[in-house]
Amino acid sequence: MVLGAGASVGYGFPTGAQLTAWLTQWHDQGSVPGEFARLLGDDVGAFVEFSKRLRESGHYSVDSFLGQQSDADSGLVRVGTKAIAYHIAEKENPENFLTAGTGADWYRLLWNLLSSEAKHWTDLGQNKLKVITFNYDRSLEAYLFSRAKSTWDLTDEDAFKALELIPISHVYGALLPLGSSHAATTRRYGPIRAVEALEHAAGAIKLMYSARAETAIELHTAWFSLADQVIWLGFGFDLMNIDQLGYKSAIAPRFTWNGGNWEGPSLECYMMTRGIPEARVSRIFERMGHVAGKPITLARETGSIEIEQALLGWDCLH
Repeated sequence: MVLGAGASVGYGFPTGAQLTAWLTQWHDQGSVPGEFARLLGDDVGAFVEFSKRLRESGHYSVDSFLGQQSDADSGLVRVGTKAIAYHIAEKENPENFLTAGTGADWYRLLWNLLSSEAKHWTDLGQNKLKVITFNYDRSLEAYLFSRAKSTWDLTDEDAFKALELIPISHVYGALLPLGSSHAATTRRYGPIRAVEALEHAAGAIKLMYSARAETAIELHTAWFSLADQVIWLGFGFDLMNIDQLGYKSAIAPRFTWNGGNWEGPSLECYMMTRGIPEARVSRIFERMGHVAGKPITLARETGSIEIEQALLGWDCLH
């Protein structure tokens, strides 16, 4: 399963465009929100400059903007990742798991599929699900953690062990792994209110094309090479993000050209491409290696009903 920003919207998080809009609206130091200004300290001016640069760059994505900065340790990158971490963490509210609309609450559907045949929390390891996400938020981890804890009345320690049985990889990092306390290596689910916590969370963000982001490609390539089914949820199909996945290099060796036909193991892909122009969809499919004639089933999703149908029929959850 591959997740983009749209997958978390139902749980209170912004889309990529909404995140960029928030980051680019600050025109002077006095306009910066008080709590964020307090956490930034002397970097408030640098943040206003970052907001101006991002706004005038014309980039749709803050990921691509930061990824194209030549100096990964620059003040611009440092304050930009702090701003991302602060805004995303502000949206981390467990109450949103209870108020998500029926059509948007696919976490609940996924959890029921994962746990339906589990008599003990260790049985979660029998599922074949692997998740690749482009999101910085830890909402999926927090949801699965809380549901496992309540289902089997687990301690935090065992609930975290249950969570580890469902592999989740963040392409560009997350706001630190989920933990029961704030530390340099873990963070509770919720807003950031300490300067040090903001620095740690921002430091966990990986820039596009950085060495840390590149190391994840090998893992993702291995996952895709073994997949029978792939579901793409809330993913904008940015061409640079597609390249960062290693998807094409993983599926290409699966198929061979034989007598005018492609042969190889079947691969079912369920993709959300609603709102994307037809010409761009074709370009996306080509970039991903979905050449006509290959045994790949493309089911183009148009709404939440199709998402549920895809999940309910997903063999790798059983």
